[in-house]
Amino acid sequence: MLNNQKAWPFNGEETAGFIFGIAVVAVLIWAVCFAGPAESKQFKDSISSTAIASAIPAVSTAPAMVCESDQKPQKRPTFVRVDVPKGFIETEDGDTVTINWPDGDKEKVRFFGADTAEVMHPEMGWDEDQPYGPDGRGFIIGVLVLADSVQLARGACLDRYNRTLAYLFVNGRNYSAMVVAARLAYPTILTYGPQGFPTEADEVTKASVEALKAGPLPFENPHLFRAKTRAKVEARKKAEQPASEPNAP
Repeated sequence: MLNNQKAWPFNGEETAGFIFGIAVVAVLIWAVCFAGPAESKQFKDSISSTAIASAIPAVSTAPAMVCESDQKPQKRPTFVRVDVPKGFIETEDGDTVTINWPDGDKEKVRFFGADTAEVMHPEMGWDEDQPYGPDGRGFIIGVLVLADSVQLARGACLDRYNRTLAYLFVNGRNYSAMVVAARLAYPTILTYGPQGFPTEADEVTKASVEALKAGPLPFENPHLFRAKTRAKVEARKKAEQPASEPNAP
């Protein structure tokens, strides 16, 4: 026989919190609507929002995210801001850094929301900077030098290169929105969506609208530049391969 009942959507702790919350609401309604003035005042003085919050079991507010087939789930803390001493950060370009954690963990991070111009990568055969690539890298170096606090909020999944995907916050400000506002990055929200960070994505979108009031960005979309550069590298590799010898008779 088919069971048409819907499963209860909460686990044990969440159920306890749900029941407790209903009880608190019921008591509050009684205090406001039915208790006498003296009883109501005594009740209000004896209960606080802090006490209620501490009594209810914590329930995760992180959005449910499904990783793509070429992605792995992020094992580090997600959707919370983590303090990062700026001395731990190595800059690669305007949208990618490596964090050298004290325990030896090297975490490569690609920022959500912004795509800055590329810099050369000789190890990959990329032997030239994209115009404005060094400007993007210089921008993040300058921002970090002046920073009093740096924080990272990771998304649920790694990218296909096993890099952390995250938003960076400098003195509480969304770095991706900052570099987009500086006209040194293309926004990526329309391509990839908010990725569980609607507020930060909205900040990037608004920064992009303001930046484009001054006209188109002065460099090619990095996505197109990367595709062209990869094609050049592949063509060079094929040209360098020795010609195949004819088959012996």
